[in-house]
Amino acid sequence: MDKTELIFGLIGLVFLATIFATFFGLLGQTKDAVFISIIIGCFAGAAWAIGAMEGRRLKREARDLEKESQNKIKQSEAEIKRAREIAKRAKDAVTQAEQVQTIAKLKALDDDDKAIRSIRDYPTARKVEFGLRAGKFAGDSEKEFQGRCDQIVSDREKKWRNSQRYGHDLLQVVERQNGLCGDPVRDPSCKGCGCYLFGLPPTAVHLDHIVPKALGGQDDLENMQALCSACNINSGAKLG
Repeated sequence: MDKTELIFGLIGLVFLATIFATFFGLLGQTKDAVFISIIIGCFAGAAWAIGAMEGRRLKREARDLEKESQNKIKQSEAEIKRAREIAKRAKDAVTQAEQVQTIAKLKALDDDDKAIRSIRDYPTARKVEFGLRAGKFAGDSEKEFQGRCDQIVSDREKKWRNSQRYGHDLLQVVERQNGLCGDPVRDPSCKGCGCYLFGLPPTAVHLDHIVPKALGGQDDLENMQALCSACNINSGAKLG
């Protein structure tokens, strides 16, 4: 209870006491009646003052609680906002990481493409050597390993030159595709996987009918594309 409430309570008490004293005094016109009216007025004033002060106290507590609730709501909203900002930063970081990874992959592919294009006019033996992936046997010396690789290159180069499919030189079709599996220029469905065919033995490279024979396709060169055996088997007799 602060000083203002106490002052207003006393004023109210005196005011009510005066009203009661006057009322009963006029009725009774005796000292006892006036005294009793003053006592009753005091009790009534005290009750009113206490009730008023209690009401103000409850109001003040309600305002404090409301203010506290509003502060907590603001804090919660601020925390939600911070959480959203953190989530956005995390999402942006993931996006940036994915972009960097994609750029790295594209760069690697671009570098491979440049390397493949740079040897496009090389002799077949060099293309086979570029695509060759051979491992050393246990106990192989460097000389033995290199001699075996040279023999593989020589054997495959001869087979590439002598390989034919449907009356066409396999080497001609493969070189038309820059050595890659599939010809997306002639076949928009892109059945090929893009692997480097010169890294395979010619027996693992097939000529595929872009328009399948079952659907009226011919054996002419423009209807042919070179695929690795896996892609050709998976494609089946499909058009697009």
